[in-house]
Amino acid sequence: MSILRYHFDGSLDVRTGETVKITSAISDTSPLRVSVVENLTARKTQVSNIEGVMMVNPPRRLHKPIMGRVKSSQVDQHSTISILKK
Repeated sequence: MSILRYHFDGSLDVRTGETVKITSAISDTSPLRVSVVENLTARKTQVSNIEGVMMVNPPRRLHKPIMGRVKSSQVDQHSTISILKK
């Protein structure tokens, strides 16, 4: 089992223990900057503020989506940092 730390621009509504699937991200950042997260437990998809924005390095659909359970999530004023168990 591995751990993935990721960043979401906006308020991501996920809770500890929920299963999520990340389908779009800027893959060369640390932590991973995600733009589309499907919450499989709550049956809800959330799109971040960067999805569809013209950028030098825009988010791209992942060839292999990342799935796992939320270990922790912290929302601040403009973004969310979460840790995922894969």
